[in-house]
Amino acid sequence: MSTFIVQIIIRQWDKSQTTQQDSDARAQLPQCYSLGRETSFYAFDKQCIIDKQGDDVIGNRLRYKQINDETIEIDLFRLSLNTKQLEFIGHDDIKTSAHIVGSLDNNYIQCQYQWRYRVFEGGFYYWLYEHVTFNAIYVSTLDENVFINTEPDIMLL
Repeated sequence: MSTFIVQIIIRQWDKSQTTQQDSDARAQLPQCYSLGRETSFYAFDKQCIIDKQGDDVIGNRLRYKQINDETIEIDLFRLSLNTKQLEFIGHDDIKTSAHIVGSLDNNYIQCQYQWRYRVFEGGFYYWLYEHVTFNAIYVSTLDENVFINTEPDIMLL
């Protein structure tokens, strides 16, 4: 059964973890994992497997929805179920024009970006920083190691 596989790896930290040593430690963490039984789930009538790895300090960090019969959105990206195209749509807070990243049809695409959030917790505001790695592919045969055994065809940093 053909399916989209999307793996999102979220690394989050606050200002107390911004030393060079902290940054170096984060840089050593993997940019892909095997699909995990505890971290993966089917979405959109089993048309997509979403594997969420890493941190989620504030909870419910991952946003995803089906726009219509042909389109799903996951985080800052839109996937066309018909054309298998991945499109970057950006963040609601920043006005960016959408652009096509490439075809996911047997093509492994990896996108990375950084972001920050203002968080109110315990009566105080603080900045929560994050680095996100978005791995995606459309395959005809499910392989839990698809991101481990394959190099990205397209990389956006």
